[in-house]
Amino acid sequence: MKPLGGDPALFVDGKPVAPFFVAILGGHQHEQQAELGRAGVHRFSDWFGSSGASDLGHVTLDHYDYTEFDNYFAEALEADPEAYFLPHLGITPPAWWQQAHPDELCLYADGGHGPQSFASALWRTEIAEDLRRLIDHLQQAPYADRILGYIPFSGYSAEWQSWGLWENHLADYGAPAQRAWRRWLSDRYGADSPLAKVEMPTAEQRHTGGWGALRDPAADRTVIDYYQFLADLTADAIGHFARVVKDATGGRSLCGTYYGYLTQHGPRQQDSSHLALAKVLAYPDIDFLMSPPLYTDRGIGETCGFMSATESVRLHGKLWLSEADYRTHLSAPGSGYGRVDTPADSLAVLWREMANVLTRRTAVSHYDMVGGWLAGPELASALGQMRSVVRESLARRRPFHGDLAVVLDERSFTYVTALHPLTGNLSLYSLINLPRVGVAWDFYLLDDLADERLPAHKLYLFLNAFKLDDSQRAMVRARLQREGATAIWVYAPGLYGENGSGVDLIREVTGLAGERRPWGKPLRVTAADGTVLAGDDTSVDPVFVAQAQDAEVLGVLADTDQPGLVRRRAEGWTTVFSSAPKLTPDMLRRLALDAGCHVYLETGDALFVDNQFVCVHASTAGEKTVTLHQPTKVRDVRGEARMTLAGAAVGLTMKAHETVLLELE
Repeated sequence: MKPLGGDPALFVDGKPVAPFFVAILGGHQHEQQAELGRAGVHRFSDWFGSSGASDLGHVTLDHYDYTEFDNYFAEALEADPEAYFLPHLGITPPAWWQQAHPDELCLYADGGHGPQSFASALWRTEIAEDLRRLIDHLQQAPYADRILGYIPFSGYSAEWQSWGLWENHLADYGAPAQRAWRRWLSDRYGADSPLAKVEMPTAEQRHTGGWGALRDPAADRTVIDYYQFLADLTADAIGHFARVVKDATGGRSLCGTYYGYLTQHGPRQQDSSHLALAKVLAYPDIDFLMSPPLYTDRGIGETCGFMSATESVRLHGKLWLSEADYRTHLSAPGSGYGRVDTPADSLAVLWREMANVLTRRTAVSHYDMVGGWLAGPELASALGQMRSVVRESLARRRPFHGDLAVVLDERSFTYVTALHPLTGNLSLYSLINLPRVGVAWDFYLLDDLADERLPAHKLYLFLNAFKLDDSQRAMVRARLQREGATAIWVYAPGLYGENGSGVDLIREVTGLAGERRPWGKPLRVTAADGTVLAGDDTSVDPVFVAQAQDAEVLGVLADTDQPGLVRRRAEGWTTVFSSAPKLTPDMLRRLALDAGCHVYLETGDALFVDNQFVCVHASTAGEKTVTLHQPTKVRDVRGEARMTLAGAAVGLTMKAHETVLLELE
C-alpha cells in the first residue's frame, strides 16, 4: 500500500494495480473464474472456512492437511493462469477445538454459548500458531507468488460482529471475557478503584437507558464502559491476528478484514462491537478494512452507500474494500437485499457501485455468494470493463475532497440507549439521504478533525457529537472559526462533557442556548407550511430545543411553535441546530448552498462525484442537469447516455433507474 494521487493505492511489484476482485462461493467456481479471466478480471478473493468453525488445515488434534488449499489454487490457476488471490481465512477455531475447550467459548446473557470468546488467550495462541503454519505452507507452494495477502475473519457472519448479534443473544459473559473485563477496568480506573470492581451489566441494563433514549452518565456508567470494552476487545483480537499475518509473511503480504460498520447495525450498533474503528486504523499491520455495501436503500433507484467512514480510512493510509454482494437477476427470486429482476437493472446497480468505488477511491470485491449471481458473458464483460476503468483512472488520480464533511463519533454511541431507534436515525437513516443532496461529501470520525491532514470543508454535519471532552470542544470550535465554516448540530450536541452533563454544555459547543424537554412522541421538524425538514414518526424522549434569541428559525417541532431548526451566524462561522436527526435532502441542500457548497444536481437522484467522475443513478425518469465547476470535456463511460453540453451544464435525459457514469477529461 502506497499513496497515489493523494490516496492509498495497491501496488504489485512496484506498479499500481486496480484493486478489483471477484469472490465466488460455491457453484461452478472455476468455470466462472475462467470466464472472468477471459474478460480481463484476474483477481479473486475466495473463502476457506466459515464463520462458525474453520480449521486452517488443522483438521484434528494431531493431523494437518492442506490439500483443500493446494487443490483450490491449482484449479483456479488452471482456469485462469493470470490469476492473483486475496483469500479469506477463517480463524474461528474448528469444531473439535470448541468441543475440547468449552470454558473458552462465548457465553450469552441467556446462558447459551457461541464459538470462542474474543478474549480467549488460548484461542489467540493456538489458532495463531495454526495460521502461521498454514501461511508457511502457502508461501512455500508453487503458487506462493500469486497470493497478495490474507483476510482473517471471525465473529458473527464472519464480520467480527459480536456472536449472537442478530439472534438476540448478548455476548459476552464467559470466564475469558470476565477476566478481560477486570483488566480493562483496572487499566482505566486503577486496580484499587471501586469502579474496577463492578460486575458486567445485565441484559436488561444494557437495553434500558436512564434518560429514555439516552444514558444517565452516572447511573449507566457501567453500561457505557461495557460497550467500549466489547469494542476494544474485538479490536485487540483483530490487531493480534493481523500481526500474526505480517510476522508470518515478513511484512510482504497485505492484511485486512471486516470492521468499522458504523451505520448498518442501526439500533444494534452498541451491541455489535464495531465501535473501535479509530483504534483499528492505528494498527500498522492493517492495510485495508471492508464490508458489504449498505443493505438499506440498496434497491434499484436507491442510493446504497458504504457502511463506514471511508474518508477516515483513507486519511489513515488504509484502503476501504466494498464486498459488493449484489443480488442480480440471476439470484433466486426472494433473495431480498435489493435483488433486481432484469439484466438491465443488474448492470445499473453494478455500475452504481462502481461509481461509488471510483469517487471514494476504494477497492471492490464483487461477491457471488452462491455461485451464479455473476455468471454469464454479459456480466463478466461488464466486470471486465469496470476493472479497466479503475485501472485507467489511477494514472489520472488527483487529490479531491468534498465541500461537506459528515462527522460521526464512536464514543457517543455508547451514550445512546441500545436498541432505541434513535441510533439508526442518527447514523444509517441520515447517511442514506446524503447521495440525494447533490453535493460532494466526505465521511469522517470526530477525532479526525484534530488531524492537520484533514482538509478544510465548507459545511460540517455532526450526526451524534454528544460526548465531547474539553480538548475536543476547543479543537472543533477552532477548526470551524479558522475555516469560516457552517456546522449543523443534531439532537444533543455536547450534552456530555469531561466532568458532567447538561444543556449548558450544549451552548459551549453550538453557541446556542438550549433546554431539555420531555417529549415521548414522534420527533419531527416542519416548515411553516407543514413540510417535513427533519425527523420521522420515531418516538423520542427527551428532546433538546435551541432558544431562538439572535437566531433564525428555519423550522419548528411538529404541531408546536417551539423552534426545532435554527441558524445563527456567529463571528467567523455559522451554527445550525436541529432537534431531530434525519434532515431531508432538500433541507440539507438549502443549508449547503447557504454555506457555499457546490451543488452538482438538484433533482434528488443519487449522485457520486469527485474530480474525475460524475455519476447519476436515476430514481425517476426525466431531465437531469449536472452542473460542473467549469466547462469540461465529458466522456460517457458506458456509451449509452443521451447527453447535451452547455458550458458547465451537462443535460441528461434519463430513464428511471438508469445509471450514467461520466468521466471528466
